[in-house]
Amino acid sequence: AASIAQAMLCDILQQVGFCSPLSNVDKILLYAPPNDHGREIMLDLLRSLHLESKWHLMPMLPPPYKDEHDSPCSPCPVLNTDLLSSNLGDKLADALIQARNLFKMKHLDNS
Repeated sequence: AASIAQAMLCDILQQVGFCSPLSNVDKILLYAPPNDHGREIMLDLLRSLHLESKWHLMPMLPPPYKDEHDSPCSPCPVLNTDLLSSNLGDKLADALIQARNLFKMKHLDNS
């Protein structure tokens, strides 16, 4: 089952990554677990497909941020940051927040 899922993911990544009408579109790939190991797994997959320059990797529900007292806190306290939760809406809402922040920083770098 894992091999089929990986093959399906590779197929989608290639179709979107090499799609000419989407060549100027920023593409984001979420990964979990949200740590260096999870990132390396996805980066290795993208490299094997020659797509590492076509996708932005972003952790799914990143580890908690730190507040001014160095205590863990959520970037958006209303979101459930449990990756095991069945609430896909919270995961997608967090991804949207991260994507917006990424594009704000990218826009600032280009200006």
